[in-house]
Amino acid sequence: SEFWIHNLAVGFASHILALPVEDTEALSKQGLDAETKDLLVELDIPSRLQLDANRDPCFVAGTMHDIGKGVMVNSYPGIFPMILGELRRQNWQVPMITVERELAGGLTHPVAGELLIRKWGMEGQLGNAVLSHHKPRTDDALSILVAIADLVGQLIYPFPKEAKTPLNEAVEADQMNDAAAFLPEGLVTMGGLITMAELRALLKALPANVRRLAEEARRSIA
Repeated sequence: SEFWIHNLAVGFASHILALPVEDTEALSKQGLDAETKDLLVELDIPSRLQLDANRDPCFVAGTMHDIGKGVMVNSYPGIFPMILGELRRQNWQVPMITVERELAGGLTHPVAGELLIRKWGMEGQLGNAVLSHHKPRTDDALSILVAIADLVGQLIYPFPKEAKTPLNEAVEADQMNDAAAFLPEGLVTMGGLITMAELRALLKALPANVRRLAEEARRSIA
């Protein structure tokens, strides 16, 4: 349940960020507070990324982005406990993908997830987002979207639940550089796509809205 609520939150965050800001009705249907709606309109992430919420699988990509962790738990049961043990030893002060690279070589959760997605015949945009959400390419709008949304999910529903990374404190203290290792590689250096200040503003505004949607979804299937 911890795994899926994180993924679901990233799906909702991806969906909200991809809504066209000129569609005030669509924004209102999400129950967003006025401050968040104003911020989304100001930043206009869909135009920056040239995303189309009616064409691009934004919600599905967010929901499936970490499917590789499920693959590792079920298909490589000896590896994942080692990864968690090392993260606990380092008090969660390093990103999970860093420890995966150290202990499992090339078998990171994005790689494992992309293999499964392609086996299911769901390649293309979706496979790229699963593979690249920790290091999106400048020409891969969906992966960039999911990379931003994943930070929202990490703030409100970290996986595992016990993970206490520096990200929350960095957002609250406006010291985002303190959590630079936990940000997707290259995100804030992509030719001015999004600044650190804009990223922090999103990470302050979105969590409460996303948590509400995720909890409504959880209750609906309980």
